[in-house]
Amino acid sequence: MSIIEIKPQDIKDGCVPLDCEFAKEIGFTSDKFDGYLWRGGDTITISLITSKREGKGHFLSLISTIRDKGYKILVPTPSDRMLSICDHFGMKPVMSEGVLCMYYSNS
Repeated sequence: MSIIEIKPQDIKDGCVPLDCEFAKEIGFTSDKFDGYLWRGGDTITISLITSKREGKGHFLSLISTIRDKGYKILVPTPSDRMLSICDHFGMKPVMSEGVLCMYYSNS
């Protein structure tokens, strides 16, 4: 397994809070999650979120919807459960700012 490097300048920060218009489009709503996402260019960073009801498929649905909208997905330091889902989803390990992350790109 090879690890690629994603440079910090490749991802510009822009917070996506729960229940904002974009969050609702992708299913990132307060009835399912706590936390926030980051959106930068064509990448959505899923960081510091927790599912309110584990085992219901909300995280898989979230990353599937983000993918279907054409975004790249970056998940820094995923929990063990998230790591398993990311791996099953086909995400690859990458380094970003010295942190091991899971990454998905449509290309």
